[in-house]
Parts: sequence; C-alpha cells; structure tokens
Amino acid sequence: MLKDYVHQSPLETGFHKRVRRRRWLSVTAIFLVCGLVSLIAGVVALAHQLDAARVSIAERVETGARIRELQAMMVLLVDAETGQRGYMLTQKRRYLEPYEHAVVSFPAALSATRLAAVHDVHLSEQLRDIERLVDRKLTELAKTIRMYDEGHRGDALSLVQTDEGQRLMEEARATIVAAIEELRVRREAADRRVLSGSTAIARWALVTTIALILSIGFAAMQLRTMYTSGKRSEKALRTQTSILNLVIDEIPAIVAIVDVDGRYRLVNKSFERWRGRTRMHIIGKSIRELSGEEEHERSAPWMQRALKGETVTFEKDYPDANIKHLSVTYSPLVLEGGEIGGVVAIGHDVTEHRQERSRLQNLSQRDALTGLLNRSGFEGYLDSRGGEGVTGLTLMYVDLDHFKPVNDVHGHAAGDEVLRVFADRIQGMVRPSDAVARLGGDEFAIALSGLRSEADAHTIASDVIAAAERPIPIGEQSVVVSASVGVSFGTSADIDWRSMIERADDMLYRAKKSGRGRVSGLGSEEPRA
Repeated sequence: MLKDYVHQSPLETGFHKRVRRRRWLSVTAIFLVCGLVSLIAGVVALAHQLDAARVSIAERVETGARIRELQAMMVLLVDAETGQRGYMLTQKRRYLEPYEHAVVSFPAALSATRLAAVHDVHLSEQLRDIERLVDRKLTELAKTIRMYDEGHRGDALSLVQTDEGQRLMEEARATIVAAIEELRVRREAADRRVLSGSTAIARWALVTTIALILSIGFAAMQLRTMYTSGKRSEKALRTQTSILNLVIDEIPAIVAIVDVDGRYRLVNKSFERWRGRTRMHIIGKSIRELSGEEEHERSAPWMQRALKGETVTFEKDYPDANIKHLSVTYSPLVLEGGEIGGVVAIGHDVTEHRQERSRLQNLSQRDALTGLLNRSGFEGYLDSRGGEGVTGLTLMYVDLDHFKPVNDVHGHAAGDEVLRVFADRIQGMVRPSDAVARLGGDEFAIALSGLRSEADAHTIASDVIAAAERPIPIGEQSVVVSASVGVSFGTSADIDWRSMIERADDMLYRAKKSGRGRVSGLGSEEPRA
C-alpha cells in the first residue's frame, strides 16, 4: 500500500493527506495516459511489422515455387537428352519414354511458370530465353531421333557427336541455372526481411508489454485492485488482440468497435453490463439486431458522419434504464492505408452529471434565504411560458414597508426571520403553477396565470398585504410590518412580460408614494380595508 512507501509525519493533517492523495492520483493518471499512448504506438508498429512480414513470407513462398518449377524444367531437359542417348545406344524404344514425357510436359510447365510470373518482367524475359533455347534443343533431339529411325544412323550419331547439341544443352542449362540463382538471391533477401521483421515484432511487443505492465501496475497499486502482474503479462504476450482487449476492458467507459456494415467487432465489459449480454452474443450483430429499430435510427446519422471521417459527440437518453443519460463519441477507425474500416464508439454515463447540473441550475435560480425563486429564476419562469403570451398573466411587485427598523432594532437575524415567514405566507397563497420570487432585499414578485378579472387580482393583492400585517414572532416579541403592492394585469396591448414588469414596478412606486400599505395598478388604488 501507498503508506508503506511514503513517510508518515505525526503532524500530518487530513488536508495534507488529501492533497498528497490527489497528487498521487494525478501521477497515476499521467502514467495511465503514457501507458495508453505507448500501447497505441506499439499496436500500430506491430500491425505494420506483421503486414510487412506477411508480404515477405508471400514473396518467399512465390519465389520458392518458381525455383522448383525451373528445377523441374531442368530435369525434363536432362531426361529428354538422356532418353535420346539411351535410345540411340540401345535401339530400345522404352528409352524414349523420358524424352517423349519431356516433349509433352515442358510446354505446360513453361506456360504455368510464365503465367505465375506475369508481373515479374525480368523473369519473364529469362523464360523467353529458356523457351527459345529449349525449343532449339528439343528440335535438335527430335531431328537426330528421326534420322536414326529413317535408317541414317551414322549421320544421326555424327550429328550427336557435334558440338552444336552440347552447346545448346549447356546454354539452356546455364540460362535456367542463372534464373534459379537469381530467384534464390531473392528468396534469401525475403528470408532476411522476415527475420528482421520478426525481430522488430518481438522488440515492439516487448516494449508495448513493458509499458502496459508498468502503467497498470502503478495504477493498481494506488487503487488497491491490482491483479497478478504475471497473469496480466502472460495474457499481454500472447497476441496483439489480447493486449487490446485487456486495456479496453479496464476502461470504465462503454467501448465498442463497429465495422462499415454496422456490425459489432469488439466490445468491452462495460458494454456487456450496459446491454446485459456477453460479447459472444454481441459480436457479429448489427445495432438493429441487438437494440432494435428505434436505437438504430437514433444512431445511424451519427454513424454515417463518423464513417465519412468526422468525430462526433452526442447524447442519448434512456428514461427506463439504469443509465438514463449517455454521452457518446463516434470516431472513425482509420486503417493503415488511410481507408476507414469502421467506427470506435465510446460512451460515458453522465446521469449523475446531468442530475447534478439540474440541481445546481435549480439552486442558482433560488433565493438562499427564503427558498423562493430569485430574479433569474423568476425571469426563467416567465420565459418558459413561451407561446402562452401575456394575456391572462398578472404580475405583482411587493415591497415590505417599515422593514428597515426591524433590522435596526432587532438585528439582521430578526430581519431574515421576517423575510422567511412572509415568504412562506405568500407562497402558501398561490397555486403550484404560479411563481413567487424574492428579487432582493425586501422586494418580492408574484406571477399568476389565468385570473379572470382584475377583481380577482385585487383580492389576492389584498391578501398579500394582510399576510404582511399579521404579527411575526421574533423570540419572545412580535414584529409587525406592512406591504405595498404594484399590479400589472396582462392585456393584448402588452408586447411581452418585460413591459408588464416595468408597469408593475411603476405601480409599486406609486403605491409606496401614496402612503404604503396599498395596492396600485388596478381599478382601485385604495388602501386595503
């Protein structure tokens, strides 16, 4: 554990421990990032080296096949000459069988080799020379055999004993041997590339494995969830796929790779938990098959953008699932040749973040003292009415009269209690669909919807004043204040609620100027009876 390695000061406080823990966690994050970068670099290098090794091995196999074909041609040519000699020396037709086999087989062998080497210009030229020389040699052999059969045995033997046939044979053999030697040189070069590639693959695998083991080992020590490094390294050494799967499975985010046909090719454990299925029931299936038509339609436009090379981020909502809000990023999977082979999908559970953001947003729109809406929240409420318009909307601006003496005589704590009690009273007077706000100091605002007449508004305004005038207990004493109310009754002539607020504010000023404890802005501006 970390405390076994770090000196513990007896004077260390919880704050210092938290600071040190955060520092170590930051270092751990850096190690993890470095390890991931090293892993990605290693995987890319391994893929490159494996591809190069595959090409070299294919070239070696191809070259070996051409060498064997040329060696077979050499054998056919030697068999043909051996058959001719045996026949002319023994006069037995069975010695002509190798010759006749060579005459039949050589064109087919040469044609097959030429077809396989159609893209090898130099070898094709050598094959043309071999064909020309072999044709001449076979022609010379056929001529001597024909002369021998026609009874001109002395002439045939004389022709055999000339240097022409031997020269043709040696030239043909030399040409075939030269071609074989060049192919052997190519094969040796391919062997060296395969060996070099294997060494590079081993080196990159070693570097990648070391980086991965160090990063995961350090993080596991910090988080006290370390698995046996031997098992992890053993798995990491097996194949490039096992390394990639191991890292992806350790990522808490939901990760999947989808090919260009929209079928899952790789998923991690978080994805399995999210979908409630094992990967053996996921790999190879499409989004439509796994999640249904609706999910496919939601994902398809973003998938198409990612397949065109764009990295996109969007959110999905699942009201009935454990993960209710998911932030998803689609990134194109670019292959070595530059083409896009699919999409890497990464999802993060942002349910708590969204809930916290909603909570904070709600707090930002509430008055801390009274729990009522603040000015921002009140204006947000009015904005949220949208297309309802202002017709039928009634706004009241309320200001407590004689509130300053409460603070001066009884203290600010008493003043705060007066504000809280008054806020509770007027909040209890309105419907849940209405809004009550404290705008600041001893100023309040009320928004009422659907009042049928100004008389209804006047009744509520009078009730607000009555609520303010009821004694408010402060300790063993009671405090009495009053309130002035400015009312703005929405009509079709109003442009928006902002103009109504200005009118309500003006009416409040008029009510206070007229003697306080009054309602202003309706048909009557009399003090409350």
